[in-house]
Amino acid sequence: MKYWLFNNRMITPCYLVLSSGRYHYADVRDFEAAAKGDLTEENALSYWGSYEQDKVPIGVTEVIADSMLYFPDWKTFPQIELPSLAAWSREFGGK
Repeated sequence: MKYWLFNNRMITPCYLVLSSGRYHYADVRDFEAAAKGDLTEENALSYWGSYEQDKVPIGVTEVIADSMLYFPDWKTFPQIELPSLAAWSREFGGK
């Protein structure tokens, strides 16, 4: 988290509940570079293109899952304050 310079990120273990889901593996450094302002076609193609595990260092693989996930530490996750949740729902709910 310190390396990527993002403050509100939490890295936590999770388990796939269904192996039949769709998954995208990517080098998160490409996403982070774009998020920091280096939004280039090369970053996008690298992030959404083919993933070669042997070319990505350990610890920078991002997995996007279209599947059910189980987070064993869910009881310790920070809680969202109700007014913030309601404001988010008003602005983005149903979209």
